[in-house]
Amino acid sequence: MRYRYLIPLVSFVIFNGCSKKPQALELPLASVKTANLQTMSVPETIPGIGHVIAFNSAEICAQVEGYIVDISYIQGQLVQKGDLLITIDPRVYQANLKSAQGNLIEAKANKAFSLNKKERYSKLIKDQFVSELDFFQYVCNDKEQDGAVLMNEGEVEKNLTDLDFCYIKAPFTGRCSKQLVDLGNLVADPGQNLMTLNQISPIYIDFSVPEYEYARIIRLQKQKNLDVRVTVPGSKETILSELIVIDNQIDQATGQLPLRARYENAEEILWPGQFARCELILRYIPDALVCPIEALGLGVKGKYVIKIDKSNTAKYVWVETGVHIENLVQLISPELSPGDRIVIDGQINVEDGAKVQII
Repeated sequence: MRYRYLIPLVSFVIFNGCSKKPQALELPLASVKTANLQTMSVPETIPGIGHVIAFNSAEICAQVEGYIVDISYIQGQLVQKGDLLITIDPRVYQANLKSAQGNLIEAKANKAFSLNKKERYSKLIKDQFVSELDFFQYVCNDKEQDGAVLMNEGEVEKNLTDLDFCYIKAPFTGRCSKQLVDLGNLVADPGQNLMTLNQISPIYIDFSVPEYEYARIIRLQKQKNLDVRVTVPGSKETILSELIVIDNQIDQATGQLPLRARYENAEEILWPGQFARCELILRYIPDALVCPIEALGLGVKGKYVIKIDKSNTAKYVWVETGVHIENLVQLISPELSPGDRIVIDGQINVEDGAKVQII
């Protein structure tokens, strides 16, 4: 009998316990990193690839035969225009010059004698003390001596030139290559390459861009020389050079327009033969709205960024992109303003309209 009140009590407790609704679990807020949008002047560019080219490059060749008796330069050395580089044994050419100079003296003496003889007999022909035929021979002999003097003067000049070729000098200021011949080597073939000289400062950067960019480039280049930003492998430094040449034809094999920029290169940052990444700057866009490129996402409607308002609520903003500069990208959207907070890390966990936690 004492248990008959216990059963309804237990049933009441069970019923009331089951009738309570379970409490909803609250998910933690997504943690994100943000960056503020900023404005800056950014360049509109055309990318291109190319190589660094020496301003002047010359293979220094022998022009006379002989043994190398002196090497005056050091490999890799910077030499000035006119500096002596290599000396070929000059003794044979000195002797040839002396012989030619002696022949010239003899020819000039013969000329003086023939001229004097012609002038003397020219006074006697009127009185018929000399026949016209003999006098004509004297005139021809004098002309012949003119030719002999001229020929010997040419021979002297030739031998002077050959002697000068024994002393090989730098045609311009530049850096010497590695040594290609050694002291005592016989140069038996005029035209043999003895070393290479490259002018490093200033220096050229040759690169190409697609041919369809020609119209824009030529129009702007006529106003003033365009700037070219250059980077080379192994260096984070960006070099600003000047576009000086638009080639006179399109490369039909590649469909590219060859261009050439010039850089003073006083510190020899660039070196001939280097691969170069180039950006031809067409114009600068003032007050462009930019953000780190990692803020950009790609969705079904295109590119977007996630904007965080003052209440830390996320909003997806669809954007168009403009100029890329290093790790920044230009954003074009009427919904964005300078100073807006944009998510740059943690986007994958953020839903449109959801609250977020800034870290």
